[in-house]
Amino acid sequence: MPVVDSIAEYEHLERVNLNMFNILSVVLQEQSITRAGVRLNMSQSAVSGTLARLRTMLGDPLLVRGKSRLVPTERALELIGSLSAVTECVELLSGRAHGKSDAIVPRKCVVACIDEISSILVPAITAEILRSSEHTSVEFKSIEAEDVSQELWSGSVDTAIVSTLGEVPIGHELIGTDELVCLMSKRHPLSRQPHISRAQYEKAEHVALLSHRGRPQYAIESALRARQMSRRNTVAMPFADVIPHLLERSGLLFTTSRRFAEHYASFLPLHMSPLDVELPPINYFQMSTFATRDPLRISWVKAKVRAAWKTLQAENALNVP
Repeated sequence: MPVVDSIAEYEHLERVNLNMFNILSVVLQEQSITRAGVRLNMSQSAVSGTLARLRTMLGDPLLVRGKSRLVPTERALELIGSLSAVTECVELLSGRAHGKSDAIVPRKCVVACIDEISSILVPAITAEILRSSEHTSVEFKSIEAEDVSQELWSGSVDTAIVSTLGEVPIGHELIGTDELVCLMSKRHPLSRQPHISRAQYEKAEHVALLSHRGRPQYAIESALRARQMSRRNTVAMPFADVIPHLLERSGLLFTTSRRFAEHYASFLPLHMSPLDVELPPINYFQMSTFATRDPLRISWVKAKVRAAWKTLQAENALNVP
């Protein structure tokens, strides 16, 4: 390549700045140069000029005129995910460079939560995040314990709340504990007793919460085996929030956390009874990784989860250490 062409190419690339990709991202969202200009506080000609430069640089029209809007090309659709990451990095770097305190606040939080505590914890986390930032959205995922590490390392989840009946893994944050109880209909014969004996528990018919892979809760099964106990799982399903309504209309027992049982017994005709066999406590802990995301932003999300548990503690909804 002639030297003059190399210099020309270098000067062309030098004039490309990351803000151009932010402009493209807004144009793709609005599918209108006029609306994008209003949103960006730029003139229509400036937005058009940036789009023209990007078309030349990327060798693609990016947006073509439709009946009532600009329509993204296939190449532009492929870029959308990358543009989101680029614009977020631009905001992050420029915000911190100018000392903006909100530069660590993410546009979106993705929180994974195990099913049996989600009905109590998810509303509290949502309230905490929305109260802390009017510009942040939150997405929740139901997740399998064995998939947590992969989801965290891939960057598709910011933090995950999982449980164990054993020791909390080293390096993870214990945020709450609870105990196992039995939940049943108020019409169930065992609801008239102060506690449930081993023999009664093993004779009764149970409903088991399945993982999305079709397996009963491993932690509970392991705890029962450790006490040389078993249960008859007559019904099994992967929907934790459906089980209380099933109990209301059946003679089944459900082994679950005290807080889950108390929550549903507060508005459904259900009864909660402890077992006369001592079982290990449920430990809830928070998992995260800084491998693929900005550490300050991950810390922000974790702090909101922690604050949500403290709020629940104040409302006597959870036992927090």
